[in-house]
Amino acid sequence: MKLPVILALLLSLPSFADKVVKTSSPGQPPKAVKDYDWNEWQTPVLLYSGPDEDIYVASLQDKKKHPTTAILMQDYGAFSAKLYTFFKSADACLRERFTEGERTLPAAVATCKAQPIFLRKIEIKLNDRTITDIHTAGILPNGSIEPSTNTEVKGKVAFKDLPASLLAAIGALHKLAAPFYPALDRQVSAECRNSLEFSNDGDHGIKAPKPIYQPEPDYTPAAKKAKFEGDTRIRIMVDPTGAVQCARIIQPLPYGLDQEALKAVSAYRFEPAQQNGKAVAVDILVQVNFRVY
Repeated sequence: MKLPVILALLLSLPSFADKVVKTSSPGQPPKAVKDYDWNEWQTPVLLYSGPDEDIYVASLQDKKKHPTTAILMQDYGAFSAKLYTFFKSADACLRERFTEGERTLPAAVATCKAQPIFLRKIEIKLNDRTITDIHTAGILPNGSIEPSTNTEVKGKVAFKDLPASLLAAIGALHKLAAPFYPALDRQVSAECRNSLEFSNDGDHGIKAPKPIYQPEPDYTPAAKKAKFEGDTRIRIMVDPTGAVQCARIIQPLPYGLDQEALKAVSAYRFEPAQQNGKAVAVDILVQVNFRVY
């Protein structure tokens, strides 16, 4: 049984033509939302309901009780999530989605009347109580993303400066997610927090750590019986000696597979990363793929 392992930094966005929202009819709340990392439709879960808007997240578990990618861990006390806001009036939609000069344009008014749903992918950091907008987009009447979608990372915003509706939604999301992601409520050590983050584009002039020992994780009996296949992602720090530190599950898997992957990855050994000829600690993502052959 082969279990391929790759090192990667991963960020997925749907294409503009992909449908990410289903409604019973245009202008209605979301009936289903696309877990576009796994290309599956999920039931939306209501996080907040107010006079102007409702805020949803995709279900954290599918029909088989397997975890979805509605939430992805970034670190202890930090995660990203995709939120869907349904505006209950065209005025509320126009205030959120368009600038003051655009709000009277016929196209803007028509958009908000036809499909008043807004997708926002955010990174939430509980430790310093900030969020960062990673990806924001309006939804077209056919359920797909606007071609003019913004994919640039915006600056951090402190919780205290957030709209009350979004702050309430984040609080509800944290409570909903905490039972599935115990690492949400754990503090990361200073050593782990201060390691450099390595990416494949050569950030910081770092030469990547090179794996020299990669034991394969065990397939649990329950996963074998279910013939379950899936991928888990684990963030690790490779220290200056090439040993693995600070391993934490970013994307979970059922049947105990993520725990088996965590044990195996924690035993990896590397030739350490190099910066200016010196061994340095770096933070990387490891993806472990479980496949039945």
